[in-house]
Amino acid sequence: MTQKEDGAAVEIPPAANDNGGGKGEVARHFRTVARAIGRQIAREHFAAWERKRGQAANDNRPVI
Repeated sequence: MTQKEDGAAVEIPPAANDNGGGKGEVARHFRTVARAIGRQIAREHFAAWERKRGQAANDNRPVI
């Protein structure tokens, strides 16, 4: 990789820790977190549905 400074090309060495080995691990952790968030959302949605399901559709309460 080169970078031009004042018209001269300067060689920039690669980063010492740039071996590309962590990309797969990061993707794996990202998928794990995404699944956990999705499961939590599903639990909350199901709990809300169960609360609503326990109520009668028309309980014929008197109007005050």
